[in-house]
Amino acid sequence: MKNMKRRKHSESDHCPNCGALETIEHVLQCPAVSQEDEMSVQLHDFSEFLASTTSVNIKESIIKLVRYFRYKEVITFDPDVPQGIIDIAYKQADLGQSALYGGFWLKGWQLQQKEYNTRFKIRHSAKTWLVQVISKLQDTLFNLWLTRNRNLHHNEESNFSAEEHIRLNQEINDIFTRIPHSRLLSLDGRRFFNAKKEILLKRKRRAKSKWVREANIILERYEREQTNQSRSFISYFAPD
Repeated sequence: MKNMKRRKHSESDHCPNCGALETIEHVLQCPAVSQEDEMSVQLHDFSEFLASTTSVNIKESIIKLVRYFRYKEVITFDPDVPQGIIDIAYKQADLGQSALYGGFWLKGWQLQQKEYNTRFKIRHSAKTWLVQVISKLQDTLFNLWLTRNRNLHHNEESNFSAEEHIRLNQEINDIFTRIPHSRLLSLDGRRFFNAKKEILLKRKRRAKSKWVREANIILERYEREQTNQSRSFISYFAPD
C-alpha cells in the first residue's frame, strides 16, 4: 500500500491481488477473485443484518450505497420509495466512500430509523442501530484487509489449503443431502441449516471447518434420536 511503502513497512505500493496502485479505496474496490468472494460474503451478512433490523427501503438504500462505491453502480430508486430516504441516500453518496466506512453518517438516517422503530414499537434506539450499521461496515473493510494480507503471504494459496477447501466443500455438499425436512429439526437446527450452501462454499477454511463440525453434531444427534424412537416403536409393538 502507498502509505505502508512510504513508511517502509512494505516494499511495494501495488496491490498483491491485482497489481494496481493500492490505496484504502482500492482495498474496498479491488476486483480480484478472492476480494470479490469475500465482499460477496460480507455483503450477504450485512444485508441479512439490515433485513432483521430496519425497513426494506432503508435496507435497500444502504445496500445501494455500498454497491455504488464497490461496483460504481448507478443509484436509482423505485417510485414508491419515500423521498426522505432518497434524499438522505444521495447526500450520503456525495460525502464519499471514506465517510461511509469512516462513520460519518448524516443524522437523517437516525430520523428515518426512529420512524421505523416508532411504527413497529421497537425499543432499541435509532442511534444504537446506526452505530451497529457503521461497525458492521467497518468489519467488512477489516475482513477485506485480512483477505488481502492472507493472499500476500500465500496462506490461502498453499497446496494444503486448496486440498482442504476441496475436502470441506465435498463434506458441505454431502451434509446438505443428509439434512432432514425442517419440521423434523429442533428450532436451533432449523436456524443453523438456514445457511445457503453457495455462501458456505465461499467462506474461509476455518469457517467451513467449524460449520461442518457443528453440522455433523446436529445431524448425529438427530439420527441418534430417530434410531431411539424406532427402537421404542418396535419394542412397543413387539409380541411378549
